[in-house]
Amino acid sequence: MRDGGFISAIVYSTPQRNGFLSIPVSIIRRIAKLPPPAPGLPGPFSLGAAGALEDAYEKAGFKEIRVEAIDAPLRLRSAPECVRFERESFGALHAMLANVSQAERDRAWAEIEAELQQFEGPDGFVGPCELLIGAARK
Repeated sequence: MRDGGFISAIVYSTPQRNGFLSIPVSIIRRIAKLPPPAPGLPGPFSLGAAGALEDAYEKAGFKEIRVEAIDAPLRLRSAPECVRFERESFGALHAMLANVSQAERDRAWAEIEAELQQFEGPDGFVGPCELLIGAARK
């Protein structure tokens, strides 16, 4: 990138603020008997902790760093529609289930759907999602 150029990124904040995805990940980790991700490894929430995105920009030599959190709930008709969306969109969830039986996969998706129903209400499914928008100059 040339000096003076800008970079921007949108990342998930913390698992606690992104239940629509963190709940499926935690259920799959438990069923597949996967350990938690090691610190410093990439993952959907690896830049979400306070100061993490800023630190990454700074270590890469960027200046004029700005990060803003925005509420961006995932709105769908129902929890089953959210499960369909996640099954079609998040290949990492399938990779995490690769070494379990089909019966365990089916159990995982059924449990995920049941847990996600907590986000259904009169306006349909509203899954908690908080994004961090970060920008900086080289």
